[in-house]
Parts: sequence; C-alpha cells; structure tokens
Amino acid sequence: MESYFHLMKVESLNRQKLHTLEELQTAVDRYTEWFNTTRISLKTNCKSPMNYRDELLAA
Repeated sequence: MESYFHLMKVESLNRQKLHTLEELQTAVDRYTEWFNTTRISLKTNCKSPMNYRDELLAA
C-alpha cells in the first residue's frame, strides 16, 4: 500500500498544482482509475492490475 501512494505522488500529484480538496480528490480518482485499468507492471507480466485479475479469475 505504501508503494502505491509513493507512485501516486511521484507519477501524478507532484506534477500538478492542486488548490482545493476537490481538485485533489479528482486527481486521486483519475490516477486510481488509470492505475487499475491502464498502467502495466512487470510484476503482473506486463498487464494492468485489472487485466491480471481478470486472467486469474478466468483460469
């Protein structure tokens, strides 16, 4: 979990100027959606977390 928050800060939040809590919430929501559906990882054999989960459930 700590590595997820570190990645979110490095890959998203530290690159933006956020002025309100609403902007922060939107940025976190967007990053989470991107992380789960698009971002690939070598640990999951170059699949997004969602694709990796779907393949495991189908097996």
